[in-house]
Amino acid sequence: MAELEISGSVKSLHHITVGVDGAQQDIDFITQVIGQRFLKATVLFDGRRPVYHLYYGDRIGRGGTIFTTFPWRKLGLKGRKGSGQINRTAFSVPEDSIDWWYGWLKDHGATTDPITERFGQRVIQFEHPSGLGLEIIGAADDRESWTGDGVEDAGHAVRGLHSVTLGLLELQNTKDFLELLGFRQTAEDGPDVRMEIGDGGASRTIDLHHQPDVPPGTWTHANGIHHHFAMLVNSEPEQLAIKDYLEGDGYVDVSEQKDRFYFKSIYVRSPGGVLMEVATPSNYLRDEEEPELGSHIMYPPWLEHYRGEWDPQLEPIKLVEPAVSA
Repeated sequence: MAELEISGSVKSLHHITVGVDGAQQDIDFITQVIGQRFLKATVLFDGRRPVYHLYYGDRIGRGGTIFTTFPWRKLGLKGRKGSGQINRTAFSVPEDSIDWWYGWLKDHGATTDPITERFGQRVIQFEHPSGLGLEIIGAADDRESWTGDGVEDAGHAVRGLHSVTLGLLELQNTKDFLELLGFRQTAEDGPDVRMEIGDGGASRTIDLHHQPDVPPGTWTHANGIHHHFAMLVNSEPEQLAIKDYLEGDGYVDVSEQKDRFYFKSIYVRSPGGVLMEVATPSNYLRDEEEPELGSHIMYPPWLEHYRGEWDPQLEPIKLVEPAVSA
């Protein structure tokens, strides 16, 4: 194979986006149980559905830490789990914190199975209140943790995303696709294959889980269903080069660039069915100062005229109290 024209462009995961049930239920669980920062309350930019888009991450929302949700309770969007979807989102914590996390999750009523091991790492599987599959993985990870909410001990707190697991009827086509983007297979463990990029490890890992007998699941927005994951590139030129490269290789359903206000995105449906995104670095400080993150409901300029119509239709939520300077 010729050398990749886009070699090195994809740096890590950027974010993972899911559908959940209630907005306040989601905020409470992600901030108080998982311990991520509530970064942004905005709205779905596509279509005309009045629904929140909630962002969580580290202190300022660096790429590779971001988890975003659409709460569908009021609109009643439902789907079915199956292959061709993201099965699980994994968060990274220090390797010696797994036993602490197991106790913490049990104490907070999260559904937990016994601690297991995969690819030589200790793993806790549990569920979001909406039924989403989540994991805590112990890993070498020196990223800054957020300790301003539920988990206040920096020695245990989540560092960011570790990986995403894709459930697939067949693995090879997705492996080939990820290799185009610079990922490489680094391990195999029963039905699971690990793909990594760069130095690998936390936020640079995608796991493929073989599900040959599981029918395809929902691709639309839905409560309790992962919708897509995004990969980080450092610039718009790199993002557009990836679009050209994929289209030249036959993946002609790559979307046009979309303005997500806090970053720019392109999307492509991967061969196994999972929706993937390529996103530029985020800037959540465009419309709120750092101490105020999560303290307002924000609309992008092109949707601001809907505020008076949509705000009353959104579930009431408790926003963040802005930090007070000393």
